[in-house]
Amino acid sequence: MTSAKDLSQHASFAVLKEKWGQKAMESPVSVPDSHIQAIGALVAAFQILEFAMQEIAWLELGMSEASREYVVRALSFGRLTACLRTFCQDQREPRHAELLALVKLAGDVEQVRNQFVHSIWTGPQRGKFKGSKLVVEQFDDSEIQQVAEVAGHAAGCGIWYLRLYFEDKYPMDNS
Repeated sequence: MTSAKDLSQHASFAVLKEKWGQKAMESPVSVPDSHIQAIGALVAAFQILEFAMQEIAWLELGMSEASREYVVRALSFGRLTACLRTFCQDQREPRHAELLALVKLAGDVEQVRNQFVHSIWTGPQRGKFKGSKLVVEQFDDSEIQQVAEVAGHAAGCGIWYLRLYFEDKYPMDNS
């Protein structure tokens, strides 16, 4: 059996690796730095939102630490929000109406985020497949940044909901 180390030292692999490395450095498409920064802001804001939604699921569903690692981390974001949506529909506490609104917003943010992040970028345009046809659309930085701001707002709502959860579960005695 050939090991990865043997394969990486193989002469033909070294030639291909060198060619691939050159191709990666010689990008055929120049995506503006401002687009890359805006997409980075979108990804970063979404990661905070995703973390908040995972923490909310763990707390609201009353999972143990072991279950948390398996269930929450293994679920896709879409499945996690679907689980929370179902949970909210069975609850009667006022905070769950807020959570349901947050879950819907998070789902919308994920959908738009995926369209940007998983696009085929061709300079300032991006392409996406509709069926078997590639459709190219023009975007400017402000449009991507707007989505990043909505994702950041949703992330802030997720953090706010965590605070609401703890205030509801563990009220402070102010006497």
